Order: sequence, then structure tokens, then C-alpha cells
Amino acid sequence: MKRGQRIALALLGCVAVILVLWVVWPSEREPVYQGRKLSEWLYLYASPNHAKEGKVVDEAVRQIGTNGLPCLLRWLAYDPPGWHSTALWLAQRAKLTFLWRILVKTELRSMYADMGFKILGPNARSAVPDLERLALRSGQRQSRKDAMLALTRVGAEGLPALVAVLERGDAAGRDIAGYYVLELNERGVDVRTAVPGLLLADRQLRQQTASLEPGDFFVSSLHYDTPSLVSALTNCLLHSNATVRLEATQYLGWLSEKATSAEPALSHAFEDADAGVREAATNAVHRIVQGILEQDRERMWAR
Repeated sequence: MKRGQRIALALLGCVAVILVLWVVWPSEREPVYQGRKLSEWLYLYASPNHAKEGKVVDEAVRQIGTNGLPCLLRWLAYDPPGWHSTALWLAQRAKLTFLWRILVKTELRSMYADMGFKILGPNARSAVPDLERLALRSGQRQSRKDAMLALTRVGAEGLPALVAVLERGDAAGRDIAGYYVLELNERGVDVRTAVPGLLLADRQLRQQTASLEPGDFFVSSLHYDTPSLVSALTNCLLHSNATVRLEATQYLGWLSEKATSAEPALSHAFEDADAGVREAATNAVHRIVQGILEQDRERMWAR
């Protein structure tokens, strides 16, 4: 069979599947405002005339409010099947506009969802449990990343769900969640409750890149002064996860004399149940004392 015939057969197969779904699948119910469905408002938001339509769309979506959340969650949770990209390419190549539009519409689902969560912001807080469930799914799903982005749209009330991904999610999810926690921190959200999870994410990165020090990416990127960071790390010494305690202890040692206020808590860590934490605490106190002595010598020479 020639290549052109194979393409034609594949295209016909895709057309058949899509047409069956188009006829059999019930139309999706969406909330309506001023005669337009939620997706139609969001389509305007994504149009080239956004600057002109933006305020009108914002008002419409806010008026629809939480009634639109079931649609937004459904669109966000959708992961196109593997054949979708091929069918889209074939439809575009064969100039089957009707088929192409149907396929593109499904591609726009996640974009519409993101727009909706962006407009609703903290008003979408009731969707956080569902977003957390999506974010904790395993595998390389686009919907999982989109769910974490939506949690940042919610703002501070979305942080606990991102912390759950950092502490309970798989490696890929933890990495993505770390970046979104930093984004919240950039916006002024207090993310110190995420420090234990960020330490785990940093450990994961350090295992992949030997040149990194403890906490040398996510934690060190937080916008906090040193005393606030030291306080958050000191609190981690009481965490139930021994790996978190170990990472916090090593990071405090890396801070040297800047972590002087943590010395009493580190002394208590000499009796930690984990041998690795006990050793790290000993080394951390040694580095802090050495840093203080070095600082004193420099002051003496400066006189």
C-alpha cells in the first residue's frame, strides 16, 4: 500500500471516530451569562481583541463564578489521546476545516481552564481539593501540570495542595510543584510551610547534579532574609521525616555563622533517632563555630 493511501485510510479512520463521538456524545452543559456560554466568553478572552474584550470577559466569568468550576475542572483534567496530534496534523494537511476545528477545540480545553482560574483567582478556592487530586496523579500528564498552575492562580489557599505534591508526589510532580511554590513566593505569599517539601525537591535535584549543595536551588531561591530562612529550617529539625531533618541540618551547616541562632536546636539533634541526622548536626555545629571564629579573626585584623 502506498504512503498516500495509508494516510488517507488513517484520516478516514480518525474522521469516523470523531463523527461517531460528535453524534453520540451528549453536548456539554455550561453556565450561561448574557446569552453566552462560559467557553464562548473565554474564547473572546483568548482572541486578538483581548485588550478590548478583557474587562467584559472578566466581569462575565466572575458573574458565572463558582458555577463554572465543574466545567473548568473537567476541561483541565482532559488529556488528549495519543492519536490526537496525528489526527490534527492529517486534518490540517488534507484541509478538512470542519474536522480540524473539532480537534482544535479539545486542544483549547486546558487553555480555557487556565483563563477561568486566572480570572476567578481566590474565588476558585473550593476547587482546591479536586486540583490537589489531579496534581497528585502519576505519570507525564499535561493535566497534572495544569492543575498545579491553577493552584497558583488560586493563590495562598492553593499552597497546601502544592505542599502535598512536594511531600507526597512522585519525582516529576515534586519538581513542577517546586517551581510553582517559588512563583507564589514571588507574588508575596508566605511559603515557609513548603520548606520541608522544597528540601526534598532540592535533595532530588542534588542526586541528579553532584555539584549542588544542600538546598542549593529551591530553598536558596526563596525571597526571605537569612534570619527568617534559618527559623524555617530550624523548625524542620522537628519534622517527622528523617530526610527533611537531615537536609535542614546540612543546609544550616552550609550557612555557617549565619545560622548561629539554630545552634541550640542543632545541639538537641545530637540525640536524633536517625544516625545520619546526628552526624550532620555535629558537622553543622562545627561549621557554625568555625564560621564565628573566622568572623572574629577578620574583625580583629580590620582594627
